[in-house]
This record gives sequence, structure tokens and C-alpha cells, in this order.
Amino acid sequence: MSWRQFMYGAAVLLSLAAGRTAPLPNVVAVAPSGSTIPERLLRLSLTFATPPLDAVLPQIALLHQDGSVIQGALLDQELWSPDRRTLTLLLDPGRVKTGLIKHDTQGLALRSGDRVTLQVADQLARQWTVIPGGCVVPDPKTWQVKVPSAGTALPLTLVFPVAIDAQSRDLIAVANEKGDRIQGASQLLNGETVWRFTPVVPWSRGQLRLLVHPRLESPCGDEIGEAFEHATGNGLGSQRATLGRWFSIN
Repeated sequence: MSWRQFMYGAAVLLSLAAGRTAPLPNVVAVAPSGSTIPERLLRLSLTFATPPLDAVLPQIALLHQDGSVIQGALLDQELWSPDRRTLTLLLDPGRVKTGLIKHDTQGLALRSGDRVTLQVADQLARQWTVIPGGCVVPDPKTWQVKVPSAGTALPLTLVFPVAIDAQSRDLIAVANEKGDRIQGASQLLNGETVWRFTPVVPWSRGQLRLLVHPRLESPCGDEIGEAFEHATGNGLGSQRATLGRWFSIN
């Protein structure tokens, strides 16, 4: 156990022993970060300024435009990043995927045209307008690559025709001709429709390869080559090696 994990556990125990709920840290990022979300959205994520000390899900609600709670929208599960700052929440898959009992009896939690609010304790974290349908299956062949010049440390940019899931940011990488991964920092921008990679050292002239892990997903849970709505459990993501595209630095 690391020192940080020990201190975090001690803080949680002290909070429980005191019989109180610790205030939630400020939410510093929410994804999807765009202004709209599809009816068939599967996941959203929140990043806090510091790791929360108490359970967060009981303090989160999705609200309709009229302020009423969207009942049964979120799955009762908290999925945390290793540093316990980013929380991924799943909308109930049983209501998203057609042919399942929950979908047939309760319908989609999100309805087209509604103005949905994500409330986190006393923080209004994000508002979206719900649009019809789901997401588009990610297809690296349709991505636009904006290549920087050799000798510069300007970012390499990918532009997606549709958004990818925010937690897929690190499932894209750049490698040299030998297959060695280029070191640098990546970020998602413009509602997760732009991926920007800034190298640690300037680019060298030659061939580079864009690597895309097949588990990269859309916010609706679609993997490369397989839509969540029609997933069989034997999709391309579990069968293929990392996908790649070559490009030149001049």
C-alpha cells in the first residue's frame, strides 16, 4: 500500500467514525463535454479536484428539464480511475439495449428533446440537450490526420467525424518506424472530437504510425467495428491486434 492510499483510507475511516458525510470536492471536468448527448448514451465521467472521501453516487442525480429526477437512469456502480479522481458512471445498459426486459418495460432513461442536468451534491455539473438515436461506431479510416513539420514540437492532431469516449484518450498512440512509442502528452478537445498529441522532443523526419487500440469506444459503448446495440460478445475488439495507420513527417 502506498503512502497516498494509506492516507486516503485513514481519511475515509475518520469521516465514517465521525458519522458525517464529507463535502464533495469541486467537479473540474465532465464528459461528454459537448452540448448534446444521444438517447442511447452509455457512460459519462466526472473528474474531481481531489479524491472524494465518501461514496459519490448517492449524491448524484440526473434531472429532467422540469427539475424532476430521472428515476433508475444510473447503474448502482462506481468505476474509479487509479488516482480516484475520475469517476465513470454507467447508464443502465438494460434500458439502453433493445430486446432486454428493462428496455421494453421502462424505456430509455434519456428522451430526445429533454434538457438534462447532472447534479453532483450542490453543484450543477453539466447540462445537455438529448438528441435522437445513439452514437456512430468509431472508424479510424475516417479520421483526419493533421501532421506537423519535422523539427518542431507542434502537436499532431486527429479530427473525428463523431465524438469518442473520454476514457479512450489513452488508447491512441504514435510510434516510429521501429515500433517504439513516441513519448508525449495527449488531450481530447471540442467535445471529444479532436485528439491532440504533443511530443516531448521535436518530430523527426520519416514514417510514423498511428496506433489505435481496438477497445476504443464511443460514449454509447460502440467499439471499433461493432455497435453496442448489436454486440455479440465476440466483437472485433477481442480478436484483433492494435490497428495502425502510417503517415509521414516531412
